[in-house]
Amino acid sequence: MARKLKHSILVIDSHPIWQRGIASSVESHPDLRICGHVSNLSHALESIRRVRPDVVILDIGVGPAQGIELIKSIVVQFPETAVLVVSLNDEALYAERAIRAGAKGYLMKQDSGDVLVTAIRQILRGGVYLSSRMREVLLNKALANDQANGEANLSSLSDRELEVFMLLGSGKLNREIAKRMKVSVKTIDAYREHIKQKLRLKNAMQLIRFAVLHTQPGLHSSRI
Repeated sequence: MARKLKHSILVIDSHPIWQRGIASSVESHPDLRICGHVSNLSHALESIRRVRPDVVILDIGVGPAQGIELIKSIVVQFPETAVLVVSLNDEALYAERAIRAGAKGYLMKQDSGDVLVTAIRQILRGGVYLSSRMREVLLNKALANDQANGEANLSSLSDRELEVFMLLGSGKLNREIAKRMKVSVKTIDAYREHIKQKLRLKNAMQLIRFAVLHTQPGLHSSRI
C-alpha cells in the first residue's frame, strides 16, 4: 500500500524558539511535515521557490507592512501555496489586512498547537481560518459597512500608515521610525498628517495617546 503523501509546511519566523514550537506541534501528525525554516523575510520568496510548500506559516513580526507585502507577493508568484499568519501582532489590527492581502488564515502565537493544526487543516481543505472573535468582527463590519458609532476606524489606514501608527504607540520618535522604515523624517511627518486626518484627530497629542491606547497591552481602547 502506497504511503500517504505528507503536506509540506515552510515556517517563516525569526525566533528559533517559535520555530521549534511550531515544528513540534506540526510533526506529531503523520500527514504534515516541516520542509524548512526561514528567519529573514527577504529570503522568503527564494525559499518558497525552492521547496514549493503547500502552506507557509508566516510571522509578520516587526514591520508588519513588509509582511503584508510579502503575502501579496506569495499569492501572485505561488498561487498554489497558502499563507497562514501566526503572529504576536494584534489580530484586531492585522487579521483583516492579512486576509485582504491573500492570506488564508490568521492566529495569535498565544494559541495552542492544536489550534495551529486545526487552522492548517482548514486551509488545506480550501477554507479560511480566523478566530471566532475575528469572524464576528468581520461579519458585523460587513453588515454595517459604516461607522455608525462615529469612532475612528483603523482599517482606513494604509499598511504603511498603520506601521507608523503602531511605532508611534510603542514610543518611537519620528527619526527612529524613519530609520526603521528607510524613509525620510519628512515622509514620516506626512504619514502622521494623513493618519490624523483619517482618524479625525485634532493634534499630535491626540495621535500619540490614541496610538498608545491601541498598542500597549491592557490599554487598548477605541476612544480618545
